Amino acid sequence: MNERTSVPPTGRRFRRSVVAMLIAVLGLLTLTPGSAFAENSVASSNPADGSTISTSPEQIEIVFTEELGEVNTIALDCNTELHNIGRPKRTDDNLGLTAEVIDPLPKGTCVVRWGVSDSDGQPNGVGNLTFNVQNDTVVVETTTTEAGSVETTVPGEVSASSTSSSDEVAQLSSVETGQGPLWLGRLLSVLGVAVLFGSLLVIAAAWPEGVEYLLAVRFIRATWIVAMIGTLLYVAAAAAAVTGQSLGGGFNPSTWLDLLDAGVPGIAALARLVLVALSAWVAFRSDRVIDPATQMAALGIPALAVATIGFSRTDTDFVILGVAIGVIHALAMAVWIGGTVLLARVVLAGPGEEDLVHAVRGYSRLSTMAIIVTVVTGVVQMMLLDGGNLFGSSHGRLVVIKAIVVAVMVFVAMSANQFVNQRLSRANEMTVPMADRLRRAFGVQAAAGFIVLAMSAWMLSLTPRTSTSTRASPIRSSNRSK
Repeated sequence: MNERTSVPPTGRRFRRSVVAMLIAVLGLLTLTPGSAFAENSVASSNPADGSTISTSPEQIEIVFTEELGEVNTIALDCNTELHNIGRPKRTDDNLGLTAEVIDPLPKGTCVVRWGVSDSDGQPNGVGNLTFNVQNDTVVVETTTTEAGSVETTVPGEVSASSTSSSDEVAQLSSVETGQGPLWLGRLLSVLGVAVLFGSLLVIAAAWPEGVEYLLAVRFIRATWIVAMIGTLLYVAAAAAAVTGQSLGGGFNPSTWLDLLDAGVPGIAALARLVLVALSAWVAFRSDRVIDPATQMAALGIPALAVATIGFSRTDTDFVILGVAIGVIHALAMAVWIGGTVLLARVVLAGPGEEDLVHAVRGYSRLSTMAIIVTVVTGVVQMMLLDGGNLFGSSHGRLVVIKAIVVAVMVFVAMSANQFVNQRLSRANEMTVPMADRLRRAFGVQAAAGFIVLAMSAWMLSLTPRTSTSTRASPIRSSNRSK
């Protein structure tokens, strides 16, 4: 009888467990859902992916397998250099995108990068297409002189018309302004200048002792730093957007001058940068806001910086009215949100003497009027931009969400003001329980205000229903930035 080496039961069980585990892993990999979460894909394109064409195409055409939403992008670079194309437009069946090629493409390899959304506005896929251009496009321009002769512009010669066209930049209100750096810069800039102006106004009107508090002095300086950094990022991103350059190129101060050709919003962005820089004069010497000799300038410079917010939207039918309402709305909003943040972060940081009670009561009186003006002007802006049809566009739907958050702010603010009028009318000091309770109330307002400003910055990237802008202006580089 042959002898066999016996395998202990524990060893057999171990091997069986390993085999079972491997089978389970393979089963999971096999059953992992694939097509259920598949993103949109390209059905066809012109030029086709991987094709070679003789000369530059007049436009880029891409047909997708699924219906497209409103937010879609196409970028084109040839030989690793970015080229300008028109804003992508959806076809009638919402299955395709077309984008005009502004300038003829050079000989070489070109890559089309696309990103699309679904019918609900959610991201639904990104990808790229590659094609080759065999020959450079020969451009021959003919112009008729007064004598009837024909002049021909030979390739290689630079005519006056071609030089002037290269100086054109896109309007700031007609480019995609909701993308990353530009949105963040606008948010930090608006938040910084609003809190700076609102805080200085509350100190001047209700809390002159605040300039003696080290915490208040540091808060004002930190707020100015946020405003300056945010405005620098906003101006750099805006300059890059209107000239078609990268964000790094936008930080070159020479490109900022291109904003002068980018419409009223571009000019307002530059003006805000200058005004925020000048506001350092009061931010680092906050006692100037209570000195009668310097008070007007100390409040006027930050107020003008806030007023530039009202010039961000000029593509409506009633431009002058819209700008006037926007300026008033921005100033009232700054008083409301700026004062709220000052109270939550500084005034109510702890218990104190009678001056803290006066500060809270004084702000309560200021905020009541500021809230009313903010709400009324906000409703007027809503009617000017969306015409009452709030669910007919992405801009209108976001306005509805913003209105809900503002309603929460108003409710909390009115409740806090009522509490202040009832409990602090005869108080001589700010106790610890009172400071904690009010700090929570004003903290909720401040948090809601930040959300509202974030949505406002996002809304500027969306087209309102009554907008007169075609939103299809090409982005062209300016010689001034070269």
